[in-house]
Amino acid sequence: AHYPDVKGRTEIITLGTDFDKFKPMESSREDLGILENSVLFVGSSQNHPKGFDKLLDLIHTTDHNFCLVMKDDYTIDHPRVKVFNKIPHDLLVRVINSCSLLVCTSVVETLHLAGVEAAACNLPLVTTNVGVYYGKSDGDWGAIVLDGDFKGKINYVFDNIDQFSPREHFLKLGYDKPTCMAKWNKLIKEII
Repeated sequence: AHYPDVKGRTEIITLGTDFDKFKPMESSREDLGILENSVLFVGSSQNHPKGFDKLLDLIHTTDHNFCLVMKDDYTIDHPRVKVFNKIPHDLLVRVINSCSLLVCTSVVETLHLAGVEAAACNLPLVTTNVGVYYGKSDGDWGAIVLDGDFKGKINYVFDNIDQFSPREHFLKLGYDKPTCMAKWNKLIKEII
């Protein structure tokens, strides 16, 4: 969509996600200090491109619990918010599995790897129309926010939490590492 003048064959191959590392597992929520039914956000405190102002609005105008995994040493003193900064992937898998859904408030993303990793752990997503979610409709993977109503979509996902199967959805799309590698190999063989 960003390159409407490009002619000829195009191929979009996502970065592969490690579905062997990022998978559903027993929660260690209490050990990590994560509150029950937390909404997960992974990113930075930038309003552009991450839409952090929208996340802060959700924190201050809803009664949901939140877990933030930040890459910029962000802190907040709030009774319903647990913050982690610059954590290794082994801990990230535990954090994801301790939350109930992931929210992406970004205004720009090329992929949004954190969301695919959360989906690999079978967390439903509430996202903007960016990255791999561009042009998607609500479905078994989660819900898309087109009108700015994050609150409504988060409530919708919580109300229907058992109806989502995001891991299966993104595996069917071939977002795992082996499928992505096979797509690259096929493309290169066709070119050579």
